[in-house]
Amino acid sequence: MARYTGFSTNGYEMNGTSFKIHDVPLIAHDLTNEIYTSIGEKIHQIDYGTRIPIMTFELGDETSRQVILDDVTNVISHVPRVRLDEIDMVELDDHTWVCVAKVYYIEFNVVDDLYINF
Repeated sequence: MARYTGFSTNGYEMNGTSFKIHDVPLIAHDLTNEIYTSIGEKIHQIDYGTRIPIMTFELGDETSRQVILDDVTNVISHVPRVRLDEIDMVELDDHTWVCVAKVYYIEFNVVDDLYINF
């Protein structure tokens, strides 16, 4: 029996069975939703979201890298269902970074990597 049940259209074309997602994939989806939401975008929750979506065309310097790491760390740290074990940024090319966060899903006793592309 699933503890958490949600809805997502991501990946529907690949599995084609249902829009429902459960438990660990749902929590990961919730985390990425907040990370990709601009701060102040959500009505009545001005502190929800990050600065990351508005940094699309920023320079790929150490300051931008630190803002991304700080915002991802902040999102994960305030969610009581998870704990951040490690976080790092990998530069794929001049225009693409990937944030790799090793996340421990407390209720499920599962550790998984969360990949966030920028």
